[in-house]
Amino acid sequence: MLDNLGTLMLEAAGALQQPVAASGRDDSIGIYNVYIKAQYVALRAKQGKKRSAGYSVVLGSLLDHVGAQTVLWFHLKLNPTKHKRLELSALEEALKEKLGVGAQSIGDGLWLYIRTSSQSGTNLDLDALSQEAQRLPEVFAFADPWITTRYPA
Repeated sequence: MLDNLGTLMLEAAGALQQPVAASGRDDSIGIYNVYIKAQYVALRAKQGKKRSAGYSVVLGSLLDHVGAQTVLWFHLKLNPTKHKRLELSALEEALKEKLGVGAQSIGDGLWLYIRTSSQSGTNLDLDALSQEAQRLPEVFAFADPWITTRYPA
């Protein structure tokens, strides 16, 4: 199932000509990750920092949620000042308004996660999850420049 969802994400990334750096399944936590050569990653590389960004489909437990979820993620050091500057609540509103995506930002110090969908583990809708997986590249294409222009160097 994760491989099928991963294929959907990779096909959608290809349709948007999104540069995929790597992708793969991690069965230890039930996740399929797609690493993107993102604007944020390129900016941080110019500053001598190795960072990653991308999106995932999770079937299991992650970020205090058990079930299925789709997430964008950015490897960054998120402190309260940087968190405020990213204007994440405004990003969530813009995603809702422009793309119809109800997003939730979750920062844990080294990572910023943006949950774009979730389902309980007892009531999975695979068609809906597949649609959300296919939308991840589009949502990432919107969020990446937002993060890039607001993350302080």
